[in-house]
Amino acid sequence: MKVFVIVVLFIFYNFIHLNAYTLVSTQNQEAIDFVSSVFGITTTSPCDQLICKPISPNSKEYCVDSIIIPKQSTKIIISNDLTVFKNLTVLSLGENIIINDQFFNKLNQFNFLISINIFSYSGNFSNLIELPKSLKTINFNYLGSLLPNSIFKSDITSLIIENSLNGYSLNGTMISINSKLIVLGLPISLVENSLPNNLENLKNLKYFTLYIDNSESIKYSLPDFSSLKSTAVESLVFRFKTQSLPSQTWILPQFINTIKTLNNFEIYSNGFTINSTIGFLDLSNLKNNLNLNFENGGLNFISDCKQKPCIKVPYNTQLISFNNDFNFNSLDLSNYLNIFIENNNFQQFLPIDTIDFENIESLEIINSKVVGTIPDQYCFIKNLNLKNNQLNSTVPSCYLCIGGKLSDNLLPNPFINFDLNTKPSCPSFSIGNNYYNVSSKGDNLTIGGNDFGWDLQTLDGPQLIITIPNKEIIVSIPPGEVGTSHSYKTTFYDGSFSFLFNYTYVYRDEIHHSSDSNDNSNDESNELSFVNKLSFIKIHRWSMDTLDISKYNRTERIFPNLIGIIAHQLWKIICHKLFNTDESKPEPKFEQKVIETELLNLIETEKFVTLKKIKHDEAILKNTNQDLHKYKFNKAWQTPAAPNPLPI
Repeated sequence: MKVFVIVVLFIFYNFIHLNAYTLVSTQNQEAIDFVSSVFGITTTSPCDQLICKPISPNSKEYCVDSIIIPKQSTKIIISNDLTVFKNLTVLSLGENIIINDQFFNKLNQFNFLISINIFSYSGNFSNLIELPKSLKTINFNYLGSLLPNSIFKSDITSLIIENSLNGYSLNGTMISINSKLIVLGLPISLVENSLPNNLENLKNLKYFTLYIDNSESIKYSLPDFSSLKSTAVESLVFRFKTQSLPSQTWILPQFINTIKTLNNFEIYSNGFTINSTIGFLDLSNLKNNLNLNFENGGLNFISDCKQKPCIKVPYNTQLISFNNDFNFNSLDLSNYLNIFIENNNFQQFLPIDTIDFENIESLEIINSKVVGTIPDQYCFIKNLNLKNNQLNSTVPSCYLCIGGKLSDNLLPNPFINFDLNTKPSCPSFSIGNNYYNVSSKGDNLTIGGNDFGWDLQTLDGPQLIITIPNKEIIVSIPPGEVGTSHSYKTTFYDGSFSFLFNYTYVYRDEIHHSSDSNDNSNDESNELSFVNKLSFIKIHRWSMDTLDISKYNRTERIFPNLIGIIAHQLWKIICHKLFNTDESKPEPKFEQKVIETELLNLIETEKFVTLKKIKHDEAILKNTNQDLHKYKFNKAWQTPAAPNPLPI
């Protein structure tokens, strides 16, 4: 037995050492000493605590790649000379980990360093500090040092400082012409309430965040940052420290409406009021598809509103509201494409008069004090979520058609005619006239109906697409031979209902009695409208319940739809060359603008979903570095990966 135990221990010992990393000789002892001084661990395998990588491809020797130390219960001072780890790419130090000044004085010796993330630093930066060209991101949770000019002369793309300590200063900090910095977040407090001069020199700035301490009893003024309108900034975020009863509030700057490049505006916590002489917040001059995000009292400023709507917005705005108590009637929701509201404790009915039901893509009002009934028009909303409210009346007939088990987007709620055990019943199901005369050159048809649901299944033939749930279906009929008839079956509610779609090809003149050029123009306009709806219908049907967008491949989402738009336009040109008999009708053109417009709309919809994920990460995972998340996400759209094969 003893021999067996010895053999097992010998095999285990050799297995451990066989799989252990062999650090390059110039780093091994220093790494062992570093692990001992920081973690209090005596080891011959420092890569168990540090992140190591091969020093070159196929090499058996390793080097220290990343030093990541989480929050510690007691203060630890790093006095080791880290320059020995010349291959270091990431340095991340949590709370109670203190780095000495020597690290920053020798920063230019780290030629592979990409990211620095330090919880707290109050040392001294030399104004001549030289940053390596490899360094791209610097994050401080707390900083108590003078910020040197040289940082803004470097190649970093992201600089975030969330809180200021005594000693933090921007005194005299000047920004020379800089086209590298994309993300900038700075603290505003009684310690330092100014910003670097010449913000307009940040020529490629996209994401700007101010972390504002409004808990101070001594009042101070916000700095003038109106020069942002001279930059290309796309995202403006205000994060206030105090949520409920701030010691100080400020008037919302009016110049925001003049930042032509802005497409994302966020306020976290209570810190703003509305200018009393204006009485509302005007954002209507900003770009379409604006993203608005108000959390934890960030929407409290509308309590000062004197003119409705309290916020004027551009077309297809996306709204996220979390932990804000406000009256829906304070907003005109007709220009909103996606709406997400959670934890609104203002008791009220669902909004109806201000919603454009033919344009809105998603409406989610959850965990709020919403009472009464669900209006019938809510059947037309593609993505609806009303969970965990106090709706105490009836649901519309479209939801009776699918029953309680499939209506998890409405339950729980204390309805009087609907619960989890409600069985499907759909006497109101109907489809419009199912016989059509179709031009032999093809046609786009619109079919009306009632309570046919949100999904359908076309077994064969032309694909029917739901453009307005429970109300409208469109179908594109290809060219065909005059006199031939076709009949195809479409099912609804997993086969519970079916629709027999019939049509017969006839000459165009039997349908269109006028050959006026205006009619041709209208045909093209209708065709283009159909292409837009057909190509992007799947995008608008994505579930907004999904918080983890990592489950989806962005290239699978975007490229099939993009290819669909291009292919459809090329198909129109091909059909014109092959089948056109009317010489007076011009050849269709390749509409590049359509592709660009629809692609931008797709990206904006994805951004809305991403904002929900970031909100979830902050609430559940306590991850507050959202500016970097958004930068990485948007950068991915600028340089997308090669598309995966089209899903079948």
